[in-house]
Amino acid sequence: MRDVSPEAELARQAARGDREAFGRLVARYQRPLVNFTYRYLGQREDAEDAAQEAFVRVYLWLGRLRQPESFGTYLFATALNVCRRRGEARPLPLAPPDSATQGTPEAVLRRAEHDRLLHAISALPEEYRSVVSLRIGDELSFAEIGRIVGAEEGACRVRFHRAKEMLRAALAGVPAPSEGTT
Repeated sequence: MRDVSPEAELARQAARGDREAFGRLVARYQRPLVNFTYRYLGQREDAEDAAQEAFVRVYLWLGRLRQPESFGTYLFATALNVCRRRGEARPLPLAPPDSATQGTPEAVLRRAEHDRLLHAISALPEEYRSVVSLRIGDELSFAEIGRIVGAEEGACRVRFHRAKEMLRAALAGVPAPSEGTT
């Protein structure tokens, strides 16, 4: 008897029409998916709409999912396609300086640095932004990222490395190194 993950079993149940099982999958993925679409689109409302559209699309096609253990990969790939179809990403706005003045000085500094990093990530070219968002934000492996973005695992590693160089340059305030191709 083979081992079946709880997620794969939920996906199988949902494919057979079990709405409660699909609801549990939505509950598990709602926050990570909205965060991913937000990092891509740069607007909270657009991100929530894109995540909802991805869930609906996956629900409608769930019966055709050949590998239920790949539900998360399929969901993120669908969300990425929805985001791409919606158009160019907009860099996340930096928070106004006076909006981040609550808390200890260390907390204010961490928040400001976090906002700068999110802004820099959102300004990356799409092929780099999606890899960085999935790797850092959603902690996916390069193999999983490759399946989501439709690229080889090695290409995703290269994109991630190049994106880190671009981010270092952007955060240091120097021109970014050449993007090249992957």
